[in-house]
Amino acid sequence: MFSFANKKILFGVIVLILAGGGIFYWWWQNQADVRALNKTLPEGVRVTKSWFGSEYKVVNRIEGYQFGVPGWWKGVSEVDYLPEEVTNGGKGIFVQSTNQDMFGLVKHDLQLNLNLENLVDALNKSTDGGYEKLGEERLGMFRVIKTTDRGFTTPLYYFFESTKAIYEIRTLYEDDVPEIIKRGNW
Repeated sequence: MFSFANKKILFGVIVLILAGGGIFYWWWQNQADVRALNKTLPEGVRVTKSWFGSEYKVVNRIEGYQFGVPGWWKGVSEVDYLPEEVTNGGKGIFVQSTNQDMFGLVKHDLQLNLNLENLVDALNKSTDGGYEKLGEERLGMFRVIKTTDRGFTTPLYYFFESTKAIYEIRTLYEDDVPEIIKRGNW
């Protein structure tokens, strides 16, 4: 019924189907943590993970930005979308890693008279001088203003301005900020 050549072709097709199924099963298992994180996020906000390896990105299509999570985090354990009521005038995202690093990112929309300096000053006035400016630096193409709560060394607040908005990163760990800003699409 089947010749020897047909049997070899049939065997090759079966091996390819099994290999493809095995690769799909491995990929599906590798993406399980991302599927669990995305269940709690609103439509338009997603965590993605590279096909091979463990590079995570947070994509926020609602606010129009995305950023890579630092590689030394070894994964993401929690992501929350924060409405304006929680973030004092902007919308944001809270991200926590599997090794307990964390940061919050808040986007403040640009308005006619709002720029980086004005926002930091306005926030300082609204908290009765609660912010202490620690300095400025340049990260990639962004001028970054670093502040902290007066009287505390943490959390740290980093403000930077793109053409679309002013972003505020709240973190406990200074090392995370340069990689987040440089790897982001703001």
